[in-house]
Amino acid sequence: MENWSMKNVGSLSNKTVIVTGANAGLGYEATLALAKKDATVVMACRNAEKAEKAKQAILQKAPKAKLEIMTLDLSSLKSVHTFANNFLLKHKR
Repeated sequence: MENWSMKNVGSLSNKTVIVTGANAGLGYEATLALAKKDATVVMACRNAEKAEKAKQAILQKAPKAKLEIMTLDLSSLKSVHTFANNFLLKHKR
């Protein structure tokens, strides 16, 4: 797959994707790419303020992006449990 790119990905309009660390680096770039393919992206981040800034930056590049911010600290099992419960309240799967 040496020539693979996001151009090879079809519409993700019926998909919900969780991206950890979505406010910076690879997480940010993955969120942007998935949003451009019409996925609903849950931005799972430790810092809601940084996540909101990243969300606004993504919306500048992909105005129709479906983005949701949820707090998640992967170093805390309590945070992971809370995230999972809150996710299931909003999403079917």
